[in-house]
Amino acid sequence: MSIVGQKRVDLLGDSQITSLGSEKNKRSCTPTACLLPDDALYLIFEKLDSELDQQSFGLTCHSFLDIQNTSRKCLRLGCVQSLYCSYDHAAIFRNAVNIETLLKRFSQLQSLCLGCCIRVSDSCLELLLEYCSKLHSLYLDKCYYLTDIGLASVASGCQLLSSISLSECSVTDSGLEILTKLCKALKEVNLDGCIDITDNGIRSLNQNCRQLRSLNISSCDRVNGEGFKGFSTLACLEAYNCEFYSMKDVDDAIIEISKGCPLLQEWNLSFCEKIGISGWESIGLYCKNLKIIHVNGCRNLDDRGLLSLGDGCKRLSMIYRTAGDKITRSGLLLLKEKREDVEIIYYKIKKDIPPSWAFTGFKNNH
Repeated sequence: MSIVGQKRVDLLGDSQITSLGSEKNKRSCTPTACLLPDDALYLIFEKLDSELDQQSFGLTCHSFLDIQNTSRKCLRLGCVQSLYCSYDHAAIFRNAVNIETLLKRFSQLQSLCLGCCIRVSDSCLELLLEYCSKLHSLYLDKCYYLTDIGLASVASGCQLLSSISLSECSVTDSGLEILTKLCKALKEVNLDGCIDITDNGIRSLNQNCRQLRSLNISSCDRVNGEGFKGFSTLACLEAYNCEFYSMKDVDDAIIEISKGCPLLQEWNLSFCEKIGISGWESIGLYCKNLKIIHVNGCRNLDDRGLLSLGDGCKRLSMIYRTAGDKITRSGLLLLKEKREDVEIIYYKIKKDIPPSWAFTGFKNNH
């Protein structure tokens, strides 16, 4: 059998994994290897730097395969889905997969991705109570059958979570409150497209997760900014395409967030088309630590708003924008004259580049 890469393991269906395991089970360990205790084998495995060597180790015999399986820290059954990620190989897991078999086999997981696995439901997530107490990162994007019940299972079983992505899941403020009360170490939360989330949910994050640094509320149109009061830990906020429907004036929401998050370093406001001068001025007035701002598709941004950002945000170093706003050449030249250190990057595509903090932790793992 040829050496199999990490991605092969990620893409295997349950029947394939069973058959692959059966084939390996037939291999017996060499007498020398059998003399080594498991602790020694774990130490040997941890010293293998390359993925190829680790796969070769697991193919040696059944005992070595068990060592490899229990040493595995990351498992991806779906894909990491967000505004900035393609579907990757999600289609392969649109059929049922025996998740319990995999979680039993990989018992030391720290990162688990079930993104776009449409068969994942609340009952599936009950398995996390038994098998996934060591999880730090969990990706459930586009798991459409996930509700507050499943989120409660996640909260109870995975209290070490530091990052969770729930894009387009059917969760509400109630589920988010349970999550935040039990998972107080959360640092990254993705609520993109969770249309039932309001400021009550944001307030739960603010009050209970005092290490939270990155939050995605894109398309959460029922959020109006009031939940951000005193959100002093937040460094990165994505509010892509937020309409802030509950506010008569979108600027009022921007003012609330600006006041509440003085330590923001990066803010994505792409396609928040209705932000006016009061909103831009409030960012310049309160967000003194802002380094990067995304204003792609902000049609009401004009020279005055641009200069408010430049004059107020002393640490600002990068502005992402597209054509279609009200900024003139004169405004750009004036900003450049005042702030030579600020770089303006133009993008023609509608889906702009991801923030530097976007939920890419899983992709950076092996």
